[in-house]
Amino acid sequence: MHFEVIGKNRVFYKASNFQEGLTVSAYVVNPDLTESDNFNLVEIADGIYYFDYVFKQYGKYGCLIRENGEKKLFVAIQVGS
Repeated sequence: MHFEVIGKNRVFYKASNFQEGLTVSAYVVNPDLTESDNFNLVEIADGIYYFDYVFKQYGKYGCLIRENGEKKLFVAIQVGS
């Protein structure tokens, strides 16, 4: 995943098997390896969820996503080139 600019960006997530009604939560690992607080994603529809995050600096971030408390995905996010 790649964003060109720092600041607020929207990140989308597709739940396993497009399941609806889940509690989807996440945290972000910043380039300095500090972790954000846990937060819940917002469900749009059809098992699609999102969160807005303020990326404060260029670099590589990580994001761990859970569905109903179970780890489902870790993704790297590059901000800037």
